[in-house]
Amino acid sequence: MDIRRRYPNKRDYHFAFLCQSYGWNQGAQGKYVNALKILGEAFKVEQELGMHYENLILQTMQSLAIFYNFSGHIDKGEPLQLEVLKRRLHVIGTENHPIIGSLMNNMGVLYERKEDFAKAAEYYRKGLAIKEQTNAPIKAIMISAHNVARSLLQLKQNDEAIELIQNGFKRLEDFPDLFSDTRSLLWETMGTAYMSLDNFKEASLAFKKAIYLRTQTSPHDNSILGLVCLYAKSLLAMSEYTKVIREVQKGMRLSESIRKNTPTNPTIIFTYEKLMEAEFALKRRNDLEKTYEAGKDEFFRLIKVYEELKNFNKREDVLLHFQRFRARYLEMLKELNNEIPNEIDSVVLISLLGLKIVCITFLFLCMKSKEK
Repeated sequence: MDIRRRYPNKRDYHFAFLCQSYGWNQGAQGKYVNALKILGEAFKVEQELGMHYENLILQTMQSLAIFYNFSGHIDKGEPLQLEVLKRRLHVIGTENHPIIGSLMNNMGVLYERKEDFAKAAEYYRKGLAIKEQTNAPIKAIMISAHNVARSLLQLKQNDEAIELIQNGFKRLEDFPDLFSDTRSLLWETMGTAYMSLDNFKEASLAFKKAIYLRTQTSPHDNSILGLVCLYAKSLLAMSEYTKVIREVQKGMRLSESIRKNTPTNPTIIFTYEKLMEAEFALKRRNDLEKTYEAGKDEFFRLIKVYEELKNFNKREDVLLHFQRFRARYLEMLKELNNEIPNEIDSVVLISLLGLKIVCITFLFLCMKSKEK
């Protein structure tokens, strides 16, 4: 691709294809800034070539939408996602097609990220129905069913969600030695359903099965730590604090991989929060302090990532989350009758107030210059 760039007039289909492929590769590694830049270049070339309904430009637009959404720029991802769906429908001529089923699922992901769970459920249902009608592979159908169930749980429609999951397990009975990864997803959603019903024992058993199955099929899958976090939450509810610490420490082996491959992933922070609660309950003051410091470092890393992505809304969300994290830590120290540190996190104060102070100062200077 670098060789092709040496010939700026040679902006053809093959150059766009190279950019599109490389951009997707970068995004899949969590390098969203680079991915969006490269995919943007592919999109520009494709437009220069007059593409509109061609598969290449539709794939590029879909990739741009996905990575905009993953990097928190949903305002840019949503219109692209809608346009891809519109163009695909025009080309295919019907909703009853596997490609449209996949796009409906992507729309569900989009609205789930926007926390519009009713709309997410609507698109997930459409995707599931299309996959059923077009005889999609059983794994694709089960993943769609899992997505529908997950969105229903957000809408507090627990009974329907549990029924969907149970039907999923029944359909997989014909394949006892296959689809362990899909079963893991179903057990994860079942555990979440039990948590919403305050049935923590069944929830912990479901999460434990999900972790086992996913570890067996993909031991380096970064989503395992998210499962461990859910498992820890159910264990905390049952006061099994020692087990929380043991399971979290095992799961944290994936931390470096998560930072490298999905740098905006906040799961490490959530896991530190669960670990702090267990250490506090066991009155392990020194361990609590170490976990807080590690968690603080992770917050600052995430803040820097969002600054590099120029996503200042998400950066602000992380800062506010850190304030709650720190407040809870100080509350724990107080309850343990320990001395509360007097130091102020200058980095946090600068991050929270710096931009506002700069803006106010700039406005003040502008007003003064106008008076002169």
